[in-house]
Amino acid sequence: MARGRRIRTTRRRRLMTATVLVVAVGLVGYGVSGYLERREATHRSGVVVDPEVVTTTDDPEETPPDPACLSGLDATEARRISLPSLDVEGCMQKVGIDPEGRVGAPNNLHVAGWFVDSAPIGSGGLSVVVGHQTGKYVGGIFDTLESVSAGSVVSFEMGDGSTRDYRIVKVESLPVLDTMTTMYQDAAAEGATLAIITCDGPFSQALHQRADRLVVLAVDA
Repeated sequence: MARGRRIRTTRRRRLMTATVLVVAVGLVGYGVSGYLERREATHRSGVVVDPEVVTTTDDPEETPPDPACLSGLDATEARRISLPSLDVEGCMQKVGIDPEGRVGAPNNLHVAGWFVDSAPIGSGGLSVVVGHQTGKYVGGIFDTLESVSAGSVVSFEMGDGSTRDYRIVKVESLPVLDTMTTMYQDAAAEGATLAIITCDGPFSQALHQRADRLVVLAVDA
């Protein structure tokens, strides 16, 4: 009987070992598959900046664009944006109104978009710039925007190589449905000539998007 127990114990140990090996192999395979998917999404070749976007995609491009930025722009059109205090820099594109009546979002995580129905950058009116906070695999251009503080500088490289600088005066989080109305009211009160918008807050199942928007207001520097 003792020999029978030893045989059963040995069989159980072998079965447990085999099960552990199967699970381990499965986890390794899952990890490799995930790594390859991430690599494919973030290291594609030939990704370029589209001149203008009028749709909002749930699956924005996660590979940085190449060539880096749009060329052949008018002198009054913004080519690049930078926030030195956050070590943020990226290309610009134009965004319009999407089919659902919303301001379109850039189709690349690493790109910021100037809303074409707002004032041109540096014109003295309120210019609206939007960008992604995060994607499936990597952070967006405004991933760390919530850390920016009043007094920080936002710079734009224009089509003629000149720069337009702004000084941040207010950072606020607003409910997504009230964002545009409240933003324009607050911008008027602050004398702001630039508003940067990105996603904020928890994901809302009812809205199928983040519940809030982070709004950064700035004035001509």
